[in-house]
Amino acid sequence: MTWEQIRELKDSGLVTIGGHSWSHEYFVDMKISEVKKDIEISHKNYLKELKFIPDLYAHTFGETSSDLIELIKKFKYKIIFGQHSGVISQNENIYYLPRFSLNENYGKPKRFKNILRSRAFNLKSYEPKIILLNSKNNPTNMKLEFNENVKSINCFDNSGGSWRSTKLNFINTSKVELIFDLPFKKRRGRINCTMPAAGGLIKWFGYQYSVVN
Repeated sequence: MTWEQIRELKDSGLVTIGGHSWSHEYFVDMKISEVKKDIEISHKNYLKELKFIPDLYAHTFGETSSDLIELIKKFKYKIIFGQHSGVISQNENIYYLPRFSLNENYGKPKRFKNILRSRAFNLKSYEPKIILLNSKNNPTNMKLEFNENVKSINCFDNSGGSWRSTKLNFINTSKVELIFDLPFKKRRGRINCTMPAAGGLIKWFGYQYSVVN
């Protein structure tokens, strides 16, 4: 998009403009000092072209780390999004919220209709809160705890490089462990958990790892 098109959207009042870096590079592969400079350049461009700096931000490619999040928070962004599909629940990390991509194949009408039918799980917590995977912690099993019965939950992940049904260990009716037998491949490790809900709706939890090994 051109700056003129972005200004038109801003002036329409129909959308909210957010930050998304200057270079759109893979920040997990860069030094923190380089990322800081990149965001500073983007802010100069926002002020020049839009006359304001956005207070929402989306991680490029959804890839990030705890260190990157701490840096980006210093730029006064109120909410930061990843790039993992899912519905925002009450106990999500506001600096790593899910968002649905709606571009190219991900923007087809059938998928959009499924998104409109999606609702949040009553999520209590998830552990561990790891975002970056490397040769020492890939894979790491995840435990999800809910404030509801989730015995009918189904999960899928792309460990090993292809989508597969996730092995589930039910600790009780509201707590489940996701077991990954294979490491996630470099760049993005994805998890999607869904469960039928009343009225033909779907509950959806998503998560993304940034993989550097």
